Order: sequence, then C-alpha cells, then structure tokens
Amino acid sequence: MLNDRALRLPAPAYPPMAKQVGASGQVAVQVTVDERGNIVSAKAVSGHPLLRHAAENAARQSKMQAAPENARTSGVILYNFKNN
Repeated sequence: MLNDRALRLPAPAYPPMAKQVGASGQVAVQVTVDERGNIVSAKAVSGHPLLRHAAENAARQSKMQAAPENARTSGVILYNFKNN
C-alpha cells in the first residue's frame, strides 16, 4: 500500500450518481510511480463500479516520495468512500 508514501493524496470527488444510489466502501487503485514520484498509470482493481473512476482520477493527481533507487515502482492506493 502506498498511502503512507504520499506527499500529496487528493481526496476523490464523490460521484453524484454513486451518492444517489448509496454506493460506498473501499476502492483499491493499482498505480505505477515514476522516478520522480509522479503517477504514470492508475487502474481501479476493486470497489464499487460507480466509485472507481473518481478514485482513479484522484490517484493520477497524487504525488509520491521518489523511490530510493530512482526507479519506477508500483503499488496500491486505497480510498474509502462514505455516503453520509
């Protein structure tokens, strides 16, 4: 999990349709991080279908600590959606 390596981890926008139907829960996004800590790819691998796109968009805007060996890395970012 990469959440604790994040320098910037924007919260995803809660999709109105997802709120309307009561969609909530955790979404896991598989990401690839380049040598500078930028997200170069993001793909939701679990979670409610109506929440996945928002989680992917938030992940793409994230910034991670660069890997010590200055190499690309991959991992998972977890987002929790709560419908209040």
